[in-house]
Amino acid sequence: MLKVGGYSDTVEQTESGPKRTVTWNIDGNVLVNFGAEEIDFEEFRRRWISETWCVANSDHPITYLKQYRDNTRKVRDWIRDQKPSVLIKRGNRTAVIPANCEEAKRQQILSALYE
Repeated sequence: MLKVGGYSDTVEQTESGPKRTVTWNIDGNVLVNFGAEEIDFEEFRRRWISETWCVANSDHPITYLKQYRDNTRKVRDWIRDQKPSVLIKRGNRTAVIPANCEEAKRQQILSALYE
């Protein structure tokens, strides 16, 4: 039996490759307080998965939490997709050439480094 507050992290081999699943174990009997409002887990879950509810309640803490989670994922994915730049040092000069730099710009940077 899994303990409440813990999680299960599994990897399943599928035809399309490995599929990782993380499942959090939540005590569904716990009530959550938002000021004067108290809701159970099922209501929290319903609001969390409802885009309509989040749009209609843009100033609610549940919406803030969900937006924070979504933005964190976007930043993580953006960082993961970034290609490193090339760093070249010559004496006390340093050049940084972005991975997607056009050839003409790359030559300009290098020529300034070697002047």
